[in-house]
Amino acid sequence: MKRVCLAAAILFLGVGAAQAADVLAPPQWSSDQIRAARPIAAAPALVLSFERTTIAGKAAPVTVSERVTLTASFTFVESPDQDLLTDHALCRVLMWKPSSAALHSDSCYALVAFRIYEGANRRLLHRILEGVKAAPETLNPYWDEAELGYQETPSDPLTRTATPEGADYRLGDVLAVRLRGPMTTVSADEMHEFVRDLANRIPLHPQVRRYLARGLQLPTTIEIAGFRNGQPYSQTITIKSVQRQTAAYPLPAGLTSDLVTSDDARETPRGKGLRAALAVASGENRAPSAATLIAAYGDDVKAGKPVNALLDFLELTQLEGPLFQTDAGRALLTEDIKPTIQAVLADPAAVQFWRASGIAGGGSGDREAAAKYLAATNLDDLPFGTFRYVTFANLIRGAGDTSKWDPAIFRSMPRPEDGVWTHIARYPWGSNAYKDLGDTYFASYDMTDAWLAYDLGRSVDRQWRTGVIKVLSDFEDRLPVTQPDFF
Repeated sequence: MKRVCLAAAILFLGVGAAQAADVLAPPQWSSDQIRAARPIAAAPALVLSFERTTIAGKAAPVTVSERVTLTASFTFVESPDQDLLTDHALCRVLMWKPSSAALHSDSCYALVAFRIYEGANRRLLHRILEGVKAAPETLNPYWDEAELGYQETPSDPLTRTATPEGADYRLGDVLAVRLRGPMTTVSADEMHEFVRDLANRIPLHPQVRRYLARGLQLPTTIEIAGFRNGQPYSQTITIKSVQRQTAAYPLPAGLTSDLVTSDDARETPRGKGLRAALAVASGENRAPSAATLIAAYGDDVKAGKPVNALLDFLELTQLEGPLFQTDAGRALLTEDIKPTIQAVLADPAAVQFWRASGIAGGGSGDREAAAKYLAATNLDDLPFGTFRYVTFANLIRGAGDTSKWDPAIFRSMPRPEDGVWTHIARYPWGSNAYKDLGDTYFASYDMTDAWLAYDLGRSVDRQWRTGVIKVLSDFEDRLPVTQPDFF
């Protein structure tokens, strides 16, 4: 079903920023870089032996054995096929296979953001479907809250009944969750670490997590009934053993980011853009100086090339935004650029791009007409001409339903995300384009790639705190406060 909550999904992009924190462990870091950035000595740990059995729809039961190590700063899940390390100090979710030297790294904020905005999307769908014939159990908001492990406003939809062996939680007549003992008593810190693992990995309703957190008792068995992708499923978690010991940071040395080992060799817009971004992040590719960009603008104005001059100006503002916050930059803008930019915008071709850029940035105007202009105007061979792809992506993202637009527009343009990657491959230095790329992924609920773009943008651009991407730090700073179970 088409997402209907895209406006809500990007609301946070307009909030004011708090003091921005560095991206401590960008996604391209190797395991050696990560290990060097944090303590790795042994720390107190609660080690659980898990057995999880899942039945989805009519499929046969699938049982997985896991060894889960819980500490204050990391959660480590060992299974036969893959190791999963959630680093709470660096906010990275790290995955690797025992037989591979490749490391996959995601932001820990991405999955939490997905739950928040997917929850909003489902609430809106429920309001739309009210009065439409549908199975009542799938419309009850409890099932979505359980599947996502998230509630917008805490509530207790389940009726809890204590039993000699533990507790039953019912939704009406349906037994939704069953806890069974004998119980193991743990400290408040240990229980937080356990609940944090449940929040991040197990589709358990927050009401049950709240009860567990208050009781400080680990159950032996958690039985969950629910729905996933509209199909019934059940999951049984059995804790076979509980041990207190010390555990060193478990990330092996010598692992290389799969951004390098996989995507670096691919001749796709994404692969080319990633290569360019990683070259900047490593210091191999440096941005042109502000003096070079200013000179190019002046040369194109004098040569009577207004479209080129406008693109030069856009490149200057995209890559050197902080310049215009200084006295010298403000003087340059007032004395040199403003008098000449008016002449540049007297040119019909230049003003068309300027108008399209303004609409893409949230201004009023005919979005379809602007998109049609961008699709029909190939500027790729001009300096900064690939910025039309970023403009196009922003037009599409802000348009909502484009199903009635002229199909020729989309035949002439790459997918919005591919277009922005193409621009990044040519001009990988400024964080603004990465923000636009992340927002494009965000609007389609692809939070993992959204945070990949955001983190790359903050990794390549040392001045990102003065750009639009700075709002991410405020959102990230608020998540552990508003969603403490996940952190």
